[in-house]
Amino acid sequence: MSWAVYQLSDQDLDFCREVAIYRHKINQDLGWSRQSLTESIKIGLCGAVGELAVSQLFGIEWEGAKLDIPTYREWRKTKADIGPFEVKTTSNPNNPLRLRDKDIVNSWANAILAYYNKSQSSVQLLGWLPVNDYQIGTYHSDWQVWQIDQNKLRHIDNLWSFKTKLDERRKTDCVINLPYVEFKLICD
Repeated sequence: MSWAVYQLSDQDLDFCREVAIYRHKINQDLGWSRQSLTESIKIGLCGAVGELAVSQLFGIEWEGAKLDIPTYREWRKTKADIGPFEVKTTSNPNNPLRLRDKDIVNSWANAILAYYNKSQSSVQLLGWLPVNDYQIGTYHSDWQVWQIDQNKLRHIDNLWSFKTKLDERRKTDCVINLPYVEFKLICD
C-alpha cells in the first residue's frame, strides 16, 4: 500500500461525521448552506475524511476541525485546510480537482485531490498542484469553480520529500513557520 493511502478507523469516521454536522451548523449560521442536512453531511463527511487523511499522513495538526463560528469565519480567510494544503476530496476516483475562488485566496497553499473510497473506508491522495497554478484548468462560471483534470496535477509522490522533511523537523520542533503560514505538527 502506498504512503498516500490512509485507512480510516471507525473512530475516524465518527469524528468526521461530528465535524460534518458541526460545519453544517456553521454554514447555516453564516447563510452559506443551500443543501438539506442529509446532503450537507454527506458532502461534509467526504471533505472531512480527506482533511483527516492529509493531517495524519503528513503529521500536521487539524486545527480547523472544530472551531467556533466567529473563529472559523476568520480562520478560513487566511488559513488552508491542513497546514499548507487545501484538501479537495471526491467520492469519484476520476473527478478533477475543483478550486473555488475562495480557495485561491491562499495563493501560497498547495491543493491536494483526495479520493474517499467509502466501501474500503480509505482515502487515497491522487495528486496535487500549487494553488496559484489554477489557471491551467478551465473556469466554469455557472459553478464559480476552476476545474483541473487529474492528468495536469503533479504526482503525489513528489510530496514525499516534503513529508520526509516534516518528519525530520518533528524531532526538534512542533511548530513550522513558512512564509505566509504557521502550522503545528503532531508531536509525541
